[in-house]
Amino acid sequence: LVQAHLDALTRLDAAEPMVYNVGVGHGATVKEVVQVVEKVSGRTVPYELVAPRPGDPHTLYSDPAKIKAELGWEPKYGDLEKAIATAWQWRLENYPTGPQSTIDPLAFSGPAYTQDTDDTPPLKDDPRILIVGAGPTGLCAAYRLKELGYTNWELIDKSSQAGGLATSITDSKGFTWDIGVHVLFSHFAFFDALLDEYLEPKDWLYHQRWSPAWMRQRWVGYPIQSNVWRLPEDEVAEIV
Repeated sequence: LVQAHLDALTRLDAAEPMVYNVGVGHGATVKEVVQVVEKVSGRTVPYELVAPRPGDPHTLYSDPAKIKAELGWEPKYGDLEKAIATAWQWRLENYPTGPQSTIDPLAFSGPAYTQDTDDTPPLKDDPRILIVGAGPTGLCAAYRLKELGYTNWELIDKSSQAGGLATSITDSKGFTWDIGVHVLFSHFAFFDALLDEYLEPKDWLYHQRWSPAWMRQRWVGYPIQSNVWRLPEDEVAEIV
């Protein structure tokens, strides 16, 4: 793809638009890709066979005949196995392959408690509880009290809306800025449960983000607080 763009740059003509298909000229099924990945990596890829989704095309691939004829471009990795082998080699060279840490901090975060797992001592003498601040911490505290069936509490905040450092702000120009704290995208199940209950699905905008940090000669996922297990095990033990 990069070479195709470079080749096109040498032939740019302001008066004539350039439209090309960039591909190998033939397709492969998902199952064929899975089989080749297993062959190249030596690992089993879990998958599930399901019915096609409405609107899914039976076959879909691009014909690069035009770009080959006009620009002389050729795919560098036209063979599926060679393409996957190249990608797998890059992965091995850039990611740790040794044993993973036995410490996973996410294993200690949990959603709503059940009667079997709840070890919270009962609230005695019906104390009145005041929660100051309706940010993620305050909201979780209120949510937990609600789970326990406790009603003698009040949540206050100086702002007119809840959320604290997990809110979205629209400025005078109409731009919306998301002020996020780590708990918001760490997906701790307890906080996710709170969000799912109080915000309707139509109010959510989902996107998959992958922003690792390169440290200790390995990639460590972001936020680092949720991925310290990727660090050397002796360092993880010291942190914990």
